[in-house]
Amino acid sequence: MTKPNNFKISIFVFFIYLVFLLVFWSCKETIHLTKRAKQHSIHSLVDSTIPDSFVVRIDSLVNVFQADSIQDDNKLVEDIVLKEPFEQIFASNTQYQAKISVYEIHLDTASVTLIDGQYKHLKYIYDSLPNDYLMLTNGGMFHPQGIPVGLFQSDSIQVQRLNLTAGHGNFFLQPNGVFYITKDQKAGVLESHIFLDSIYNKETPLHLATQSGPMLIIDGKFHPKFNKNSPNKYIRSGVGVTDGQKIIFIISEEVVNLYTFAKMFRDKGCKNALYLDGAISSMYIRERGDNIDNFRTRYGPIIGVFPKRDSISNDDRIPRDSIYQSSKSKNENHEK
Repeated sequence: MTKPNNFKISIFVFFIYLVFLLVFWSCKETIHLTKRAKQHSIHSLVDSTIPDSFVVRIDSLVNVFQADSIQDDNKLVEDIVLKEPFEQIFASNTQYQAKISVYEIHLDTASVTLIDGQYKHLKYIYDSLPNDYLMLTNGGMFHPQGIPVGLFQSDSIQVQRLNLTAGHGNFFLQPNGVFYITKDQKAGVLESHIFLDSIYNKETPLHLATQSGPMLIIDGKFHPKFNKNSPNKYIRSGVGVTDGQKIIFIISEEVVNLYTFAKMFRDKGCKNALYLDGAISSMYIRERGDNIDNFRTRYGPIIGVFPKRDSISNDDRIPRDSIYQSSKSKNENHEK
């Protein structure tokens, strides 16, 4: 009986050894991917609704680590102190040591357009559409092939309906919201349900509207699920609008958590601000001397800013015949 028992013990020890190796490899891969995320090179393996997630595959086992889950730890976040910006852009180190870029515009001196990027990069958009772009940046979250997750409307063209469904990831961290500009050149950021009642269902003529999430600032207050001490830090991009109709785009050039990022908008005077995307974000700014050839990350929705004298017509847009639909039918098709 001794030999069979020894054999069973050997099999058991060997099995424990394999489990140990598997756990060791998993931890090693997790550390590696975390470092990649912090270096801003991580891209979602699914779509941009969870750009701040990373996936570790162990045979058929898949562990998903959400970057924006609300966690507490003993690490305190220092208050942000922002310097006064130049007219359109500044990059500044804060006490938190987070370098940020801020791009500010007024609609009386600049025009804003929303482009269906269709998983094209900023360089492609810059070369394809006839505008003297001052700024280009990602304009909301998207599925594979660059299809917007939520509402995407540019003038009379609606690529995607208002999305009020539940789900997982940053986009669905409620409340989410909509950045919009009306035909009479009024800009705003609203929670999606408020936008539905006050703008969408009233068929207010829109110049553009893009839905994303979560909201960063809501009526001057932080999103209720943000944690000041969250250790989840990534590149962040967003947009806010002040009472004086100044549109403010901010991208963090270094990793920050959502609370810290939201505070930047509140300190800039935005009563409402919207998160656009995470680690994949980038912003081309001409005045900074950026080389558009370096902007090769692919996006769905893209926001462009150009001088007031320029314009963009529907004839200049990249066609997406399979999913374009008239905004006249939006009330019949929006998801409830």
